[in-house]
Amino acid sequence: MSTATINTTPEALAQDQHAFQKHLKELSGMLREIESKLKPTIAKIGSKEIDTSMGLSFLEVKYHMLLEYITSLAFVMYRKLDGQTIQGHPTIMSLVEQRTILEKMKPIEQKLKYQIDKLVRAAVVGKQESEAQQNAADPLAFKPNPKNLMLDSANNGNEEAEDEEDNDESKSGGLYRAPKLAPVHFEEDSSAVAKRLKYQARLQARAAKSRVMKDLVSEFDDRPEEMSLSNDGVHYGMGMDDKQRERENYEEENFTRTMLSKKELNRLRKGNLPRFENEFDNLNDFSRIAPLQDDLESTEVQRRNVLARRNERKQAAMNRDSDDEDESRSHKRSRTDDDGLFDGLMSNPSKKQEGKSAFQRSKRHIAQKNRRKGRN
Repeated sequence: MSTATINTTPEALAQDQHAFQKHLKELSGMLREIESKLKPTIAKIGSKEIDTSMGLSFLEVKYHMLLEYITSLAFVMYRKLDGQTIQGHPTIMSLVEQRTILEKMKPIEQKLKYQIDKLVRAAVVGKQESEAQQNAADPLAFKPNPKNLMLDSANNGNEEAEDEEDNDESKSGGLYRAPKLAPVHFEEDSSAVAKRLKYQARLQARAAKSRVMKDLVSEFDDRPEEMSLSNDGVHYGMGMDDKQRERENYEEENFTRTMLSKKELNRLRKGNLPRFENEFDNLNDFSRIAPLQDDLESTEVQRRNVLARRNERKQAAMNRDSDDEDESRSHKRSRTDDDGLFDGLMSNPSKKQEGKSAFQRSKRHIAQKNRRKGRN
């Protein structure tokens, strides 16, 4: 196994030294810029102007691990610049361990991305909304909360029981349930619309293959009529006609002849030669166009049903209004009749209120008294 030789000539060393000085200046400039940005933040944290007690512990662990990784990497660079060997040094194993931990933290950070972004956004804006408004306006209000992972034993037992029930239900139902790994905004399912469009496209493609539709297009189209075997009443069959037309188009576009396979040659020799067309075979072509008419009729029926329901609601509202008006009029009429203002306009004038005056009461009393004497 050959190893790469290192160029140790003075010219190469001078070139590397020049590049090293350039990189060192860039590193020094970046360090000064970072220091100028970190000093105000460190001062605010020291004066407790910025509260860091309510932050995410996950980010704190990540930043500590990243700082240790950078420190170890700087130490390895120092040993290499000083001419010391790094083979077998414990810092190398520490670097590998820290890099592995940082890689394992990426999926967890992806799950907490929504919560972190919302906290950063609230800090930048400078205000936090109330919990009620936040839950009402936030489409992802039921996001996963890492605090829910720290539960007592009772809750853990309940959750395990619920998980077992869910597993039993999923096993019994035989349906795949996707794991809830990250919060996703719910979008309205458009599968019904997609199925509808796909169904209409399939109906149109099926109708386009109908011989009846082709005859209508050739009759009413403005383009000159194309002479073919099918126009003369002679054809190979619907399937063979399409294949023959596709083969002819390919040969005309590419200026070449296509070779027929043995299967196609045998099919032509065994009787699929041009034959006279039987018009009774095309009677079934109406079934290709019928679904389009059924679809249009169903759409028209739905539109009529909507209009009929709207008219029924409108007529019912008008009837309720007329009933209320009639009821109010009858109530007023009965109230005026009780007052005796229209006694002369009664349908039966003989019906009068009896027993109202003192004379009528005394007359009735005398008649009752005479009847009693007659009985005695």
